Amino acid sequence: MLPQEIIDSVFLNLDISQLRKTRNLQSNYVKSCTKYEFTSTAAKHGKLRNISWLRKRGVPWHPDTLTKAVKKGRIDTIRFLLKNDVDIPQQRLEDLFLKCIQKNLLEVIQYVKRKKPDYKCPSFVTTFCIDYDRLEILKELYVDNWDIGYSMDNAISHERKSILDFLLSKKPDLVDRCFESSIVKNKLNILQHLIEKKSFDKEVYFKKALKCNSLNVVSFLHKYWGITKKYSYRDIHGDISLKYYKDLLKVDLVKYLLDNDLLKVDFDIVNSLIYKKEFDIVCNLLDKVDFAPYELQKFSVNNTSIGFIKKLYEKGVNIQSIRQSFSYWIHTEQETIDFVNFLIELDEDVNGYLIYFIQKDNHNMVKRLIERGVDIHQREVFGAVCSFKTFKLLLENT
Repeated sequence: MLPQEIIDSVFLNLDISQLRKTRNLQSNYVKSCTKYEFTSTAAKHGKLRNISWLRKRGVPWHPDTLTKAVKKGRIDTIRFLLKNDVDIPQQRLEDLFLKCIQKNLLEVIQYVKRKKPDYKCPSFVTTFCIDYDRLEILKELYVDNWDIGYSMDNAISHERKSILDFLLSKKPDLVDRCFESSIVKNKLNILQHLIEKKSFDKEVYFKKALKCNSLNVVSFLHKYWGITKKYSYRDIHGDISLKYYKDLLKVDLVKYLLDNDLLKVDFDIVNSLIYKKEFDIVCNLLDKVDFAPYELQKFSVNNTSIGFIKKLYEKGVNIQSIRQSFSYWIHTEQETIDFVNFLIELDEDVNGYLIYFIQKDNHNMVKRLIERGVDIHQREVFGAVCSFKTFKLLLENT
């Protein structure tokens, strides 16, 4: 009987069609060498013998051979292909590069660059280098005319300090943009990293931090730079409309600035806190700061606490101004009850609230107002819808 090596060599010299017809006679070795007809398929499955056999038979490299091996992450196959001078794809090289970035295959990218030294990789690959933290691959692929502003923002978002440093070494004029982006993105590690490398305009960037409403960044910059200057809302935001107060500095940031004597307490500050319903802070500020009467009268009584209303009254705001401000807004029933009780304490006219409490069917407040001596013969009184209990009370006092 012939040695197996000779039998195998006979089979290995058959053409593809003959090999298909004689599979049942072949050894496992022959089958593994001849299983696939294309180098790309063999590479995909990591069949090095199969690739060698195909190449010895004169089968050309399939354009996707290297890409298939990279996609599957077959390191031994990739190195075998590079050693045997595999052809590289002629189109969509970036697809191959993206897979190399994902698998961290720097040697493949270096091989392709040697084969095609004039190829210019598109700048969007930087996004993938940043996502997977592939600094060495980024260095290999970098092209001088790339627009890397967005890539720097991305590196800041992912806190890739080494990649950011590399990009800044290419475009050092973008360092201020990076610093501002770090403030906006609330990235303290990057902020500190950049501050240690360059001196920045404290005034400009502390204002930007305030405008971004980030307590973490403001606190960091305040302590790192030793900020002592006081800022008002208008220092930060310019001349602003009242309707924007609710969107300005967050309450936790206001508290921090007040605690550290970094905020000018003015009309804007107080009114914004009123809009945010931070009445405890407001009352405390009104005790510490003397506002002119005309300023106090401008403070809005919108869904507010009775404590704040009383504080305004104590500070000298006349009750008519308070009533007028209160009437501009929709209030909860309890807020209205508190306000009416306050007016009664001041011996103020409360006739206008009888219809309101009848419609709310608030028997206790209707009774209190009647005892107060309000006019129950108002035209709308008996046209208001209420319970029998309240209606009976009205009849008994007619």
